[in-house]
Amino acid sequence: MLKARNIGTSVHFIPVHFHPYYRGKYGWKPGDFPVASREFERILSLPLHPGLEDRDVEDVIEAVLAVVRKYAPRAASRGKERRISGSLP
Repeated sequence: MLKARNIGTSVHFIPVHFHPYYRGKYGWKPGDFPVASREFERILSLPLHPGLEDRDVEDVIEAVLAVVRKYAPRAASRGKERRISGSLP
């Protein structure tokens, strides 16, 4: 949904135990740090830099809110309370 709205995303958090150097040096496996592994699967980076204009920031916010609105009912049905504001500050 974000890509369709021309909002670029990326992954900037890659757990240390996923990197080949640390796996080789310490013998770490992906399952050794389950919280870091779980969060790696859930986190993405949104556009954030000084060159963003106000309209760009509004576009990112609107796109993220659209995704949250679409998927929040699923999270709520799993027992996670979500509160989504329809207006921006």
